[in-house]
Amino acid sequence: MVSIRKQVIRYVTCPDKGLRKVQIDKKGQEVETLIGYHLKAIARLDSTEGTDSVVKLEFKTLRGIVRTWIVPHKRLFGSGRYLRSFLLSRGYHYEYDQRNELIHYLRSLGEEIEPAEIDKLSLDRDLEVSRVDRSHLN
Repeated sequence: MVSIRKQVIRYVTCPDKGLRKVQIDKKGQEVETLIGYHLKAIARLDSTEGTDSVVKLEFKTLRGIVRTWIVPHKRLFGSGRYLRSFLLSRGYHYEYDQRNELIHYLRSLGEEIEPAEIDKLSLDRDLEVSRVDRSHLN
């Protein structure tokens, strides 16, 4: 008989301690691994047509500033290059050897948040505001 134990991994984040992966080791003890600075999804918006979805992210920069960014939900998938590049260019820091864990975490963002339905016009306006806000960060 083969016993397969599924390892449970969860992610925790807070502005003071950053983003960490928490898992249980063979002795039953929690082990935390630092992934990067604080990063979490604080809102998810879906259009009433069901064609568009965005996630509002909150993250802490190297200077200790907490910023927000509205990202199309589809950008949370794929290689993660776009997200990592954007976050780094805005002052976010992550441990390089944990970049794959960062991508796993990013792909799960927004799943635990109940989406608020908004009309397409409102979603377009929110995305436009996000574009304007990002341009001021350059």
